[in-house]
Amino acid sequence: MVFRETDESRIIKEKTRVAVSLAMEGNWSEAVAINREILNSLPDNVESLNRLGKALIELNQFDEALEAFTKVLSINPGNTIAAKNINRLNWANANKSDITPSTNTSVRSLSAKFFIGQSGKSVEVTLSESSVNCDPSPGTPITLAIEGNTIVALDQSNNRLGYVPPKLSRRLICLMDGGNKYDGAISGRSEGALRAILRECYQDPNQRSKISFPPTASWDLISIEEPVQIEQDSEIINHLQNVDEVFETGQDSNQLVLVGASIQLEDNPDDNLLIEDLEEEIAN
Repeated sequence: MVFRETDESRIIKEKTRVAVSLAMEGNWSEAVAINREILNSLPDNVESLNRLGKALIELNQFDEALEAFTKVLSINPGNTIAAKNINRLNWANANKSDITPSTNTSVRSLSAKFFIGQSGKSVEVTLSESSVNCDPSPGTPITLAIEGNTIVALDQSNNRLGYVPPKLSRRLICLMDGGNKYDGAISGRSEGALRAILRECYQDPNQRSKISFPPTASWDLISIEEPVQIEQDSEIINHLQNVDEVFETGQDSNQLVLVGASIQLEDNPDDNLLIEDLEEEIAN
């Protein structure tokens, strides 16, 4: 039996390509519009709902994003992309009062979107030797400074807030020496110690094959004696998990093009690695 592609299915396919392209370009307003168009025809399309939720997050429309991801779970309760984003949105909403602008106009404030995070490009850690003289509120921006083989977190007045865990420090030093840049913010306290979200804010083109924060690592629990290895091919395959990036298999090509979703690697069935908004391979 031969199945012929209908005009409607071709239109949906083309709109899907446009939606993915807009996400890759960071054109979030138009991405919202095109995904809504797709959903007008296919209201239960999980991939479009996830893409819509992602675009709404980028536009700081968190309530609408939460609605989109919640609908995904009503259709597919096992969808981990939606579940992960719902958890992050609920966290940001619960801590909304803690991450409002500071009354000190000299201190830059961060939006809730910063705290939603990007897996693979951000991580939350406990700062060691947290200063007892400083009590920064959640949302306080920090800078990271290299000191020998460790990294110290500083506030905007250059007060020392604490140290990044040893293994992660050495890893980031290698990446910073290669051109990467990082920033961060205080996320709260845990058992008296400051917690901070660290984020890759710039990736040098030469570091494209290196993930800053492999999602399987537990940085707070690593011994200082453990060696740091910045792997390339094996790491990018085994640990790639970037919430803001989607992989689409290019037509007539085996090349994977970064456009904004999630992927499961066939050669490692135990690794269900997700990158935001998984796109199905689009057939010729």
